[in-house]
Amino acid sequence: MRLYMPQEHRWLVNDVASVNPSPKSFVDAVRSLLATSEDANDEQREPMERVLALWEKCLLTLREFRTEHIKIATQYIVQQSHKSNPDGIKGTGGTSLVPFLRKARDETQ
Repeated sequence: MRLYMPQEHRWLVNDVASVNPSPKSFVDAVRSLLATSEDANDEQREPMERVLALWEKCLLTLREFRTEHIKIATQYIVQQSHKSNPDGIKGTGGTSLVPFLRKARDETQ
C-alpha cells in the first residue's frame, strides 16, 4: 500500500512506524503515569491530560475517516461490481472488501 501513497505520506508512515516506543506505547505510558501520580500538581498533569485528549481525538478522526472510506468503497466499488460480478467483492489483496474495511475501522477503537 505504501508504494501507492504520495511520497510525503509514505515518509510520515515510515517515520511513525520507526518511533520507539510506538505512539500507542507512549500514550499507554502517559496514561499509566497519570493514573499513578495522584500527588502531581495541575502543572504536571495538564500536559499528560492534553496528550491523552489529543490521542482520543486522533482515534476518533481516524474512525470517522474509515467510516467514510467504507461508504465510498461501497458506492464506487461494491455497487459497480454487483453489476458485473455478483459472486463477491475482493480487495486488491484478495480479502472480502467491506468486512476488511469494517474490521480496520472497528479495531481503531
